[in-house]
Amino acid sequence: MSIPSARLACGWGFYYSILSLRDDIRHFNVTPVKIQLIKDQLTELFTRYGEVDILITDGWDAPWSRITYEEVPFHEIYEHIKNLQPDCLICDLMPVNILRADSTIPM
Repeated sequence: MSIPSARLACGWGFYYSILSLRDDIRHFNVTPVKIQLIKDQLTELFTRYGEVDILITDGWDAPWSRITYEEVPFHEIYEHIKNLQPDCLICDLMPVNILRADSTIPM
């Protein structure tokens, strides 16, 4: 797993792409096994590297990936992360969704 990380003034942050050509996670090719792989990767990030202050996701609903928030269920992934680290800020990198952070996500 190759995930860039950054040490910010506020703490640690990770960038995570939902689209993964390496793991063959792409539009019309998402399976329950691949969703579990995403959860397993995120579990590793959120349990082995201490407190994570922010997770920036990419690849959801992007014109170049077309993976929808339903194909890889956003709320399921969101809840998974929040169960591991409740104080982590989660936001999506897509320009139209850049403001989609914890305070604006309808639950």
